Amino acid sequence: MLKPYIVTSSDGDDHILIFSSMSIAKTKSFAYKYSLSFYDYFDIRIRKGDEHLFVLGDSKKIKDGITHMIECPVGCKSCGMWGCGITSNYKCGCCDGDIGEHLLKLHRDYKDVNNG
Repeated sequence: MLKPYIVTSSDGDDHILIFSSMSIAKTKSFAYKYSLSFYDYFDIRIRKGDEHLFVLGDSKKIKDGITHMIECPVGCKSCGMWGCGITSNYKCGCCDGDIGEHLLKLHRDYKDVNNG
């Protein structure tokens, strides 16, 4: 059975999504071996993702139990995040609905004020 894993570079700049039935250590080796995102990193971090990430994978490979990675997962059309799940209207749970739009505006205002 495949499990979703989120793999990040040590500096947090690069992220990929891997669906694997292997152990975390073997999945990390898989990321090093096959991902172009991590070729110049000495250390990467890996953590198990939530079940909602399966919608971002290749449905045929998931059905057949084939280990695979998504180098650039589809993100929220408002904020670009993908790790927290995407709704049917292509927005994350935070940006979906009025409260999400309000929080996104507050975040943008905060960034504008603090970045000069």
